[in-house]
Amino acid sequence: MASEPIQDPLVGRHGKGATRTTGRPQAAIRRAGPRPAPERAAATRPPRRTGPPGPPRRGSRDRPLSAGQILIVGVIAVGLAALLNSQSLLDMANRQPFDSATRGLALAVTKPLHAIADAFQLTRPGEAIADYRGREAGRDTFAFDAPTTTVASPPAGDDAGTGAATSVAPGGAAAPTTTPPSTAPHVPTKDDKLRLYIAGDSQAQGFGESLERLAGATGLVSPTLDFKVSSGLTRPDFFDWPKRLQDQARKLRPDIVVIDFGGNDAQPIKAADGNTYDPTDPKWLEEYSRRVGETMDFLMQDGRKVIWIGTPNAKDDSFTARLAVLRQAEQQEAAKRPQVSFVDVWSMFQSPSGGYADYIVDDDGQAKLMRQNDGFHLNLDGANKLARAIEGQIEAEIKARGGKLG
Repeated sequence: MASEPIQDPLVGRHGKGATRTTGRPQAAIRRAGPRPAPERAAATRPPRRTGPPGPPRRGSRDRPLSAGQILIVGVIAVGLAALLNSQSLLDMANRQPFDSATRGLALAVTKPLHAIADAFQLTRPGEAIADYRGREAGRDTFAFDAPTTTVASPPAGDDAGTGAATSVAPGGAAAPTTTPPSTAPHVPTKDDKLRLYIAGDSQAQGFGESLERLAGATGLVSPTLDFKVSSGLTRPDFFDWPKRLQDQARKLRPDIVVIDFGGNDAQPIKAADGNTYDPTDPKWLEEYSRRVGETMDFLMQDGRKVIWIGTPNAKDDSFTARLAVLRQAEQQEAAKRPQVSFVDVWSMFQSPSGGYADYIVDDDGQAKLMRQNDGFHLNLDGANKLARAIEGQIEAEIKARGGKLG
């Protein structure tokens, strides 16, 4: 059977009425039938396979981080950790040798870091943990243990000790013991040196390192420096100085104690009545005076010489006003105790008009920068000047005990 051409009307370039001829037989088209509808054709497809998803294809959203992204995440994590631990990093920097370049570089980094953390209150978690630990340890009150027995100045080679022995009762009052007090002072020699214990906060570190060198150079003094940055007598929950002093007294058996507190103590204090008072409240002066007095009473037992280092003033007026209350307490308590010498650092580093001063005339007659840029702490020249003043008192004590300076 001959095939017939199929003609379809075309519209477009062929014009209306144009025809298109195919070579497919008409009969073949009729036998094939109409094409299935799209939905019916879809129904004939095989069902999709179900089950757990396979591994992610390359280029999907679950692809691993690139090296650059890992580096960025690491930098962010380290930066956040540094901010959260800024106080510890600052303490570590402060504990570096006072006149070292390492300390200056470390403080140049950690001080701004701590300022940023404090501004955004990122130091609060660490402070809260310290407060909790203090409460858990039962160290939120200021008190010396009772009884506390210390032995000062035993004869060389006598481990049992035959010197004076006293116990300190609550409130700092000395309670008599069965051992009679020794009346013979410890005469320092090159073979039996006076034991000097220097303790306090970051200010003690500054002059303490200088004093160690000066006192050690006499050949008659064996010094020990013990300081804790940001500590004081106001917050035993942060650092328990009564316990520390008792432990060190048993261990070192010092003849002379040089002690310094102040810059960190002008803050609210929890009194024995359980209430908290601000430095502007008269109750604050009462409580802080009690703590200073108890500390002095403990330290001067067994004939020890106590040299109490006062606080300097500050560039900030409000801070200076709080420090003035603290200075009053120290002066009043030292005046009650002949064995305690008070070094008035305030008057030593004030301006001629009685205010704050960065430059002070040194012992050589030259005006020198004596303060750090924080407007409070002494720099190396200031620390050396203060150490020389303290050394004068130590040498006077050596002579009073019968020692011979070279």
